[in-house]
Amino acid sequence: MREWDALFNQLIEHQDMKPFLDKSITEYAEYIRVFLHQISLTLTVLRKKNRNTLKPLPAFYGYPTRLHGDIEKHCQASLMDQLHTAFYSCCDGLPNMPVSKQLASWLEEKVRTYKNGAAL
Repeated sequence: MREWDALFNQLIEHQDMKPFLDKSITEYAEYIRVFLHQISLTLTVLRKKNRNTLKPLPAFYGYPTRLHGDIEKHCQASLMDQLHTAFYSCCDGLPNMPVSKQLASWLEEKVRTYKNGAAL
């Protein structure tokens, strides 16, 4: 964790990054900070691991729901249940794909729990 934090701080303090992180220049400064945080985590993990033991995650991990319509048909998820993790944007909504009754029920329960103030 210390290495991750140190690398993140090194990245955000780099002179070439300053214009991208200045909120008075760009409205995307906070998004860029998050992206640099993700990059620093990835680089920290890669430094620690033998790259020969790393394997890419299957296509339905980190599925970009906002790009669903742009993904080639043979690579698209056809059922929401296929997604292990997904990147979702409130602005774009979720793609129009079927959801099983079991997943729909689970999601509805999570929404009810969240609305009642309980932790997910």
